[in-house]
Amino acid sequence: MRKFIALLTFLFIVSTVSVSVGHAGNGEESKIDVISNYVEEHFKELKVQGLSIGIIQNGKVQFLNYGYSDLEKRLETSEHTNYEIGSLTKSFTALAIMNLEKEGQLSLQDSVSKYFPDFYGIFNEKKQEITIEQLLHHTSGIGEDSIKLLREDASAKALPNLVDKIKGIKLEDIPGKQFEYATINYDILGAIIEKVSGKSYEGYIKSSILAPLQMNNSYVGVESNDQQLSKGFKISYFTPREYQSPIFRNNYPAGYLVSNTENMINWLQLQLGDTTTNIGPLVNSTHEADKTVSSVNNSFYGKGWFVASNRFDELYHGGMNPNFSSYISFSKKSNSGIVILANTNSDNFYEMSSNLSSFLYGDELKPLEKSANKMDVVYSVFSIILFSLVALLIWFCGYIVYGAKIGKRHRGFEKGSMKKLIINLMLLVPVLYGIYLFPFAFSGVDWYTAVVWSPSSFIIFVGSILTLLIFMYITYFMLLLFPSKNTYFKDAPEILTLGVIAGVCNAVVIFLITSALNGIGDLSYTVYYFVLALIIYISGRRTLEIKLVDVAQTIIESIRKKIFDRLFQISYEKFEKMESGRIIATITDDINRIGNLAGLAVVITTSFITIISAFIYLGTVSGLGTIISLLIIVMMAGIYAYFDSKAGKHLNVARETQNKFLSKVEGLIYGFKDISLHRTKKSEYWEEVREINAEYKSNNVYAFKMFVNAFMLGESLFIIVMGFIVFGFSFVFHLIDEHELTTFIMILLYLLGPINGILNAIPQLAQIRVAIDRVKSLLGQFPDMEHKDKPVILDYYEEIDSLSSSQLTFTYGNEETDGFTVGPIDFAINKGEILFIIGGNGSGKSTLIKLITGLYKPLTGSIRINNKEIDQGIIGEYISSVFSDSHLFERFYNTDLSEKKEIIDDYLQLLELDKKVDVHHDTLSTVSLSTGQKKRLHLLRCYLEDKPIYIFDELAADQDPHFRKIFYRELLPQMKAEGKIVIAVTHDDHYFDVADKIFKLDMGRMDNISHQYNK
Repeated sequence: MRKFIALLTFLFIVSTVSVSVGHAGNGEESKIDVISNYVEEHFKELKVQGLSIGIIQNGKVQFLNYGYSDLEKRLETSEHTNYEIGSLTKSFTALAIMNLEKEGQLSLQDSVSKYFPDFYGIFNEKKQEITIEQLLHHTSGIGEDSIKLLREDASAKALPNLVDKIKGIKLEDIPGKQFEYATINYDILGAIIEKVSGKSYEGYIKSSILAPLQMNNSYVGVESNDQQLSKGFKISYFTPREYQSPIFRNNYPAGYLVSNTENMINWLQLQLGDTTTNIGPLVNSTHEADKTVSSVNNSFYGKGWFVASNRFDELYHGGMNPNFSSYISFSKKSNSGIVILANTNSDNFYEMSSNLSSFLYGDELKPLEKSANKMDVVYSVFSIILFSLVALLIWFCGYIVYGAKIGKRHRGFEKGSMKKLIINLMLLVPVLYGIYLFPFAFSGVDWYTAVVWSPSSFIIFVGSILTLLIFMYITYFMLLLFPSKNTYFKDAPEILTLGVIAGVCNAVVIFLITSALNGIGDLSYTVYYFVLALIIYISGRRTLEIKLVDVAQTIIESIRKKIFDRLFQISYEKFEKMESGRIIATITDDINRIGNLAGLAVVITTSFITIISAFIYLGTVSGLGTIISLLIIVMMAGIYAYFDSKAGKHLNVARETQNKFLSKVEGLIYGFKDISLHRTKKSEYWEEVREINAEYKSNNVYAFKMFVNAFMLGESLFIIVMGFIVFGFSFVFHLIDEHELTTFIMILLYLLGPINGILNAIPQLAQIRVAIDRVKSLLGQFPDMEHKDKPVILDYYEEIDSLSSSQLTFTYGNEETDGFTVGPIDFAINKGEILFIIGGNGSGKSTLIKLITGLYKPLTGSIRINNKEIDQGIIGEYISSVFSDSHLFERFYNTDLSEKKEIIDDYLQLLELDKKVDVHHDTLSTVSLSTGQKKRLHLLRCYLEDKPIYIFDELAADQDPHFRKIFYRELLPQMKAEGKIVIAVTHDDHYFDVADKIFKLDMGRMDNISHQYNK
């Protein structure tokens, strides 16, 4: 219901506005008021400093004036304010030619070579004659880009010099075959006027045209004493700025008559037939259109006039000089005419003027659609961005120097640096050539003409590109000269730069495609830029991808190194409490995911630069469409941010579930033997794994479903916007023409790729964020470094006579809980003695072994060697041990085996493993052995380490009776004979006689029961 009411309200407003405009058209005075209000409403959009309008309506004259002719002096415009009228001058030149023909001094069929014998044009390598009539109708074959031949020239021979300069000019077509507007056609006519009349062009126009029409304040060229001449302005950096154009006397006949609206009304009255002069009868001949050639934009060209094929039989002409704009139009059918003069070169001046003339003759008044400074906005915005990047590079260069000064950077080139620098300098050559070609490619003119006619921001824009290139290479040179010591940031500037370049090239490609489709620029130049952008993009992207692989792997390596550094620094006691599944998941999954961050950062950077570049360009096509599109993108980002926060919780839960899953996998690997005994047990374990796996899937699916919903909603909004722009802008509001609409939609469709790239990166970023949190959480579990695990060199070969403990205690849990306690324990064992520790399961035997070896830190008491207290962190350096769950590594660490081949072979034979395994250098040939055989290899390790203290935890438990006997009856006595201190945890009571001492543990308490087993 609300939508229906809103629709009715909208229709009511539209109908009301339509009625209002229709009423405004009733009556002559009301039309003038509407025109006045329209200009006032859009004056700021025109970006002009001053504007004067002269209107004839049914014989009545009205003047409208806006703004200033001199902003500094605050001089307001009036009908007496003089302006350069630009190409409106052509109609004066055409009338002068017709006047000379009437006087019999020339014929329209005369060739230019009659007056300038050396003059000719060339088409298909053949000389072509050009007639005066062809020059008048712009069918000479001379191209529009011939304006680039104009150079500043204030001399009396400027016009004949120009004719001499363009003789032999290459034509676009055979003369008389095709219309192509070329301002130089009328400069040649001006030279003919001077040749035939014997007067200067300025003198002839003044005496033969201006004087009879009493256009007394009008003149051609420059008059230094003209106090009524408005200052000229050129739009630069979003506003009109004063600009003094060079003097082109060689272009006077085509565009440099100076006049005001009061005088130009006389000219309009002459065209309408309201003035009686001796040149009046000639005027109608200038209105005759050349219909032997095709029309352009539904208009033919007469002599100095465009003749429109519309219901008003309108004749019109626009004019634009580097710092002035003008427009004139009249309709004999409506007996009306309008002349509009402005002191600024404005892009939408012609549109506004055309709208006003059509309204004056009876059409509806159309809204102003185009921008006054389309290209200035592009140049200005990009130059600001580029100079901002230059400032950033300057700061970064200072940062590099500062880093080198404080020692964060190396000094000096690394290997291959000069090669990189030279290659990149070589790549700069085609880029510089592309910059040089810019005005030729897109305007068909040279740099001189481009500087004169383009906004001042164009030169600054080009300067900003060159400045950026210079500082990019300076920065690159400094990065090579002072490479960073930080592995992460060493390649970061180069990667980001390559990402930006890739984004810019991406945008350039679509700009070139749309330009080619719209017929903008020379195709050969466009192909050059396209190939150049493509080569830079591909080569840059390849280098970028290679760098990213290196950076990603460096990140992975670095984070793993950091985790392992911390892991190897903590005590076994604390490591034992950590969840193994969490450690495995973090090291294998989270770190790999974080490694993708560099690639995602570049995708986002490249896509972002492409989007920004494209939207700046789109802003010049349709500001409203760009704003709406940007708002939709902001909405899409907001939607994603909302769903991201929701999905993040489920990703966290899924990640926690993964820890549980990996713990179950670990349990499966190490406990498969146990659960395989009972089908029910195996089934129950599998059910747990299945539930955890399903939970992991469920949370991930839910999280990514949110991202999919957000993505589809955002993309739908984007497509709706494109539909609105296509149907609403073009058919409902008529705010954009067909070519601009095509360009806008093409670029928006192209942007779907980069936008989707960023949106698709958001779920991955969410996963990376979770991974980073998990890595931080894992690192946070590690306590402060207790001791640095640097290699410890102990002189334990000096006599170690005894190992003892004093009031040794250890409690599981903390002070607030009643945990199991071992101790207090006192024991002593001397060199050459064997100590057996016995006791039931849970009595504390393994805990005591971990205390003796330094793996657990005692709550109270200490371990002593030779009656001296020893640091818990290094006691293990004196001990070789075999635990009940010891892991067999493939390599012997911390053991020099270079000269122990014979010893190893003897031990392998002693341990009855010589036919099962071999040792190559310091590596075992296999570890695929039975549990008992693995324990024997641990025993080999103890022999080779040759520490003064041996500790065995149930070593014989997994041995067959034969080798168990060898262990107790041969190996232990041999160790005793070698003066080793031997401690063994055992249950083999029929071998207790081997021990010198036997201690029994029960509920954490230890008793010496050696007397019960006297030998």
